[in-house]
Amino acid sequence: MIFPADYEARTLDVVRRCTDDIVECDEATINVLFHVGVPMVEFIFNIPHKGGKPLLHVQLVAESRKNPLSQRLIEGDELKRWVRSSVENYFKKEGLTLTRKAMAAHGIL
Repeated sequence: MIFPADYEARTLDVVRRCTDDIVECDEATINVLFHVGVPMVEFIFNIPHKGGKPLLHVQLVAESRKNPLSQRLIEGDELKRWVRSSVENYFKKEGLTLTRKAMAAHGIL
């Protein structure tokens, strides 16, 4: 796959915006990494857990069920839903609690 020059910056912006109401994500170190050419978002959460900091990698490529060799980038609203649900599922699986920020209709309270 060939990625646009601003792919990492745009992806980080979307990830930050879709998780900005979660305190743990707002305080996390978030990067876009490429593993064997596959992009993923890395979250390093700034909370102690099991002797270290929790780490989550979210793959940003979807594979076709009909053709496993066919891949496509997860982008837009699908990216927002995918990242958000991945973070929420990770915290639930690890027995961690997500802290939500208080949000008003026009911004943060």
